[in-house]
Amino acid sequence: MALRTLSRLHSFLRRRTRGVGVFERIVAYAILWWILTEGDVRSLAFGIPAIAAAALINPFAPGGPRAWRLARGGPFFAVFAWLSVRSAVDVAARVIRPARPIDPAVVDYPWRLQSGSARQFMANLINLMPGTLTIDPGEQLLVLHVLGGKERALSGIRRLEERVAGLFGEEIPAHE
Repeated sequence: MALRTLSRLHSFLRRRTRGVGVFERIVAYAILWWILTEGDVRSLAFGIPAIAAAALINPFAPGGPRAWRLARGGPFFAVFAWLSVRSAVDVAARVIRPARPIDPAVVDYPWRLQSGSARQFMANLINLMPGTLTIDPGEQLLVLHVLGGKERALSGIRRLEERVAGLFGEEIPAHE
């Protein structure tokens, strides 16, 4: 009886229906937790349930709607890095030089991305770029707050959306 239970537990932990086995995910998430908390054992009261939940749910399962096209990651990261640096310099210049005033605006950007995963990724990514903030990632429109002019922001958002589409393997229509 005990041997059969251990065998079932072992099968469950080695299950690969959603990427790597549960055991490997537990180990990987535990190492990640240890790094993020700098080895603080006081965090384990929250960490153990979080590690177990993440390993069982597996938010990074291969395939499906969240699958990235890693070969297209280089162009995506290059554009994201360029837009981030450009935005940081622009925001700093607007703060330092009164001749370049802060020009806050709310922008409605019509989505071209189709999948919810790609849209959520992009909406969260925008929050990482200086001078931009996602207000509402709605069904039809992405509502943003920008600090430095609508047209420049729209241009950057279009470029970023094209790269996110490539990362998620989506074809998007040309922007009107």
